[in-house]
Amino acid sequence: MTVSWSTPWPGPRTPTSSPRATARDSGTVSSAAACGSSPFRTTDQARIAARTLCGKPTERFTAPWFWSDQYDHRLQMAGLPQAGDTAVVRGDPSSHSFTVVYLRDGVITGLHAVNRPRDFAAGRQLVAARAAMARGEAVSEDVPLSESMKQHQSTVERRA
Repeated sequence: MTVSWSTPWPGPRTPTSSPRATARDSGTVSSAAACGSSPFRTTDQARIAARTLCGKPTERFTAPWFWSDQYDHRLQMAGLPQAGDTAVVRGDPSSHSFTVVYLRDGVITGLHAVNRPRDFAAGRQLVAARAAMARGEAVSEDVPLSESMKQHQSTVERRA
């Protein structure tokens, strides 16, 4: 099954198959993607395999991520939070713009953003870096996640 750019998902009319809810990627969504495999993750795996075949192995961890437009909401998810992780909400869910940060033992394991692309962009990097984050830092909107990422990068550079 192939779904073209901005083409509504086939099937009965449900909230996720309406003309305003679209399946998007670089051009197509394969049947593997429809079953839970992310085309973006597949691209990351291909890059890592190519580097390894060329004798340039990489230790880079790429966190799985996904996004979807559902009516007027952009849903973006990164990482693999588990049932025992602590969920911390940044923002007010009733405003339809908030982020849920998942923490395990002081490390960010996942992020779900609703209409917060800036939080998602920085949060995805934090998840991939397996960055340490305190609950207070995760919940505080006084410090943007992009600042947390900058602080994490400078800490890593000082350790190296």
